[in-house]
Amino acid sequence: MKTTVRAWPIAAWLAALLVLITPAPVAAAAAGGMTLTRTADAVIVEGASLEALTGKDIAQLRVFAFHAGRPRAVPFQVDQRDSAGNWVWDRVFPRRRQTYDEDMDRTAVPGTPQHAVRTHDDQDPAGKAELDTNDLLVFLARDMGDRYTGAREALQADAMLEIEATDPIDGSRGWTYLAYFGGRAPALSDARYMHHVAAQRHVISPIYRFQYSDQLVVRLDDLRICGNRILDRINLRGKVLARLGPVKQSIAFTENDIHGYIEGMIEGPVRIVKRNIVHLELWGVIRTPDVTCEHFYYPDYAQVPVCLPIRFPVTQASVLLLTELHDSPVTRTLIGMPDGTVSDPMNKEQRTGLHHSLPLQWIAFDSALGSVISIVELPPTIAEHATVRPCLCEQPPDTGDSAPSALLGPVAGFEIKSSTGCPRGPHTLHGIFLISTEPYQQDDELGAYNLSHKSLIVTVTRL
Repeated sequence: MKTTVRAWPIAAWLAALLVLITPAPVAAAAAGGMTLTRTADAVIVEGASLEALTGKDIAQLRVFAFHAGRPRAVPFQVDQRDSAGNWVWDRVFPRRRQTYDEDMDRTAVPGTPQHAVRTHDDQDPAGKAELDTNDLLVFLARDMGDRYTGAREALQADAMLEIEATDPIDGSRGWTYLAYFGGRAPALSDARYMHHVAAQRHVISPIYRFQYSDQLVVRLDDLRICGNRILDRINLRGKVLARLGPVKQSIAFTENDIHGYIEGMIEGPVRIVKRNIVHLELWGVIRTPDVTCEHFYYPDYAQVPVCLPIRFPVTQASVLLLTELHDSPVTRTLIGMPDGTVSDPMNKEQRTGLHHSLPLQWIAFDSALGSVISIVELPPTIAEHATVRPCLCEQPPDTGDSAPSALLGPVAGFEIKSSTGCPRGPHTLHGIFLISTEPYQQDDELGAYNLSHKSLIVTVTRL
């Protein structure tokens, strides 16, 4: 007896095959799509929020994002802090000279120069790096993905935390998954955003690069966007009013009078942290105590510190954070005011009636090759005793009582000035430089403002 077998159409065979190999949607399915649109922001999660993984080997941790049901390893770093809350460095630098704090034999506390500069966390066993509650997990919002039920099972992780980030402005959300593997862990992401080239003193991101100085520790040189020089130099000038008994003296200074050293650097794939220990020397007689200044560099922006040195014998200070525009392709320098007015002194233009206003002033350096938006803010401790205002001028403006002149010229920046009665410091301000490969567009300044004022809301859930 002859048996006839009827062939199925190819489409039917494929459909049957998909039924067999596709996981059941209830067991592992996308439970929420990625809607987060903020790409510049870093997501920083305190170790205290990751307590379920405390004590786990950092080398066995991975961060994943799911897109259309597929997991992808994303770049991340764990920035360790020791038992005193100070950074554990990837790279340390030799001290060039004895510092004021060593002379005074001060005990190290968070945010001050350390006696023991560490490259290993004193809370960890020898030869291991373990996650502690005071460590920081850092990754980028742009690398987040969908919410995915069954993520732990899909990755076969021994332990897992779901990290959700919500934009407080529009409620958009994104998710990542921090996984621990007791055995062999999957490969890390091969993506790396940030690079530090120590020999040339270069910090490099996918879109910008600049050079720092190990001699003039407050100066940044040659900011380039996609290889094109945009800003020549960022440096400091200032003036202090010193009082010694009945004698008062106004003394001007530049970055050449600010001395110090680089204590250490964290060289992660997502951000670079650089700590400078600096002091001000005037006339070879006045020397301020050491101040800790920490720089943070991310793929699209940098946080650069500025110090207002209100310490004995200084009673008032004025500091200029200047950006030199010599041989620069910048075609306009926009200055934004709290009332929404935007002026372009280089082209003698002014616009009003914008649909938003920020409670601070900002500067945008604009060119066809890219743009930089800069914001400098006062810490709350001196907000009532100091001012910050942008200026654009032909020559560095006088830092005394006269106002900076708003003239066409190759120097632009912020003047930070204290008033009588300003609390003793020193006071450290952070300037934000948001960098783009595109010319300035209206509302770009909101992105710079939101980095520090509208931070993503992070929620951690144990799975």
